[in-house]
Amino acid sequence: MSESLNTPVVLLVIVPLAGAAAALFEKVFPKLNLSRFVALACVCVGAVTLAFLHGSIEGGGEARYVLGGWSEPY
Repeated sequence: MSESLNTPVVLLVIVPLAGAAAALFEKVFPKLNLSRFVALACVCVGAVTLAFLHGSIEGGGEARYVLGGWSEPY
């Protein structure tokens, strides 16, 4: 896998976590009413990311992201 595909794989994890954090902030600041917008934005970013990765993994390829610099058993 090329190095340029590392970022989309990470976005599939980070974007939903950011959306969950935004939902928690709405509990603290209820007048902001951002949860619907943030939820829609997270779904859209996830869909675009999956569409971008689809071409590289459709033919049996894989998308990986190696976390840290740990040795192979981890």
